[in-house]
Amino acid sequence: MAHHMYHTLGWVLSSRGVGEANLLFTIFTRELGMIDASAQAVREVKSKLRFSLRDFSLSELSLVRGKQGWKITSAVLKSNLSDTCGPGAYSLRVIARVSNLLQRLVAGEEKNEQLFGVLTAGLDFLSSASLSEEELESAECVLVLSVLYNLGYVQDESDFQPFVAVQQWNHELLHSAAALRKKIVAQINTSLKESQM
Repeated sequence: MAHHMYHTLGWVLSSRGVGEANLLFTIFTRELGMIDASAQAVREVKSKLRFSLRDFSLSELSLVRGKQGWKITSAVLKSNLSDTCGPGAYSLRVIARVSNLLQRLVAGEEKNEQLFGVLTAGLDFLSSASLSEEELESAECVLVLSVLYNLGYVQDESDFQPFVAVQQWNHELLHSAAALRKKIVAQINTSLKESQM
């Protein structure tokens, strides 16, 4: 019986070993939402998939759904944030925290292109812009607030409108966020408490 092939962009948020050479990935995809998908023999040196499925990679994926869940049949790397940020960069720690939060908050396979777009724009900016530590903290606040808003955990409030509907990531946006950071952090904490996450 032939399986339907799905093609989608996806952010590899995390991976864990299964057996000697296989990995199970948690991926936030544009078309399918949050999924767990396995790849066979991906830890072997000869694997063609391994460079496209590192944590914090944005890749074009081909997937099939079998009895045991999703399987990755091919992956083409678009970008990897570890490469863009550089090893040990503070921006990479921010990206890791956002990735962990997303895995906690997004449950089940449900398409959310709006959230995928918000996440992609924010992560691209975090990894490519030259930002001070203070600007990175503001960027993290804006991205987390925007994620929470898109998931329905933040109510409309005029003060937050520029940060939940980000049209353009830039230094001016971060400067505006810095002035309201205490209020943004309080809203994030309230939203996370209410979400029971």
